[in-house]
Amino acid sequence: MPYKSRWSVPIPDCSLPTFLFGSATHQEPPSLANKQCYIDAQNPEKYFLTRSSFKLWSQRFGMGVGRLPGFKPGERVLVFSGNNLAFPVAFMGVLMAGGIFSAANPSFVGRELANQLKDSGAAYLLVAEASLDTALEAAKIAGLSTDRIRYFDADALFEKGGMDKSDLKGIKYWNSIFADESDAKSYQWPELKGK
Repeated sequence: MPYKSRWSVPIPDCSLPTFLFGSATHQEPPSLANKQCYIDAQNPEKYFLTRSSFKLWSQRFGMGVGRLPGFKPGERVLVFSGNNLAFPVAFMGVLMAGGIFSAANPSFVGRELANQLKDSGAAYLLVAEASLDTALEAAKIAGLSTDRIRYFDADALFEKGGMDKSDLKGIKYWNSIFADESDAKSYQWPELKGK
């Protein structure tokens, strides 16, 4: 028997990015745009994302994901990582590209990750640097080409020179995906079509 709450909140029929940010060009008042929404617990004064920086980084990643070879709306992107400040950017960016986000348990071994790659139908894999060996093993088992794997961390978002990391074990850093900031500011993510 279903139970209904005594409270109700109207939820508009729109995508999550639109629900959170409005449109690509919507300008929030500074008091809201500069509000911290993600904070690093170990160094909260230095590492955090505001609503506006989160939106822009997500737009940059989403626009870049949409330009990946063979990417089309509905494509699945699997993220294999523990929590870090890059994780919400990856999540929202995949949604903004019109993709489907899948996250894997960071304690998986290669066989388990390979199963999720196959089951989800993931076309791309984003992996934390510390889990790269496991990801490469899983990709080999699942038949995922290494040119569809990127390693990532939050350095690109905060560290000077963080966007300049080089390939690691033949895998590119996720900086190769990000669109230019000037292009991404006006990037309008696709809207969901209701039935």
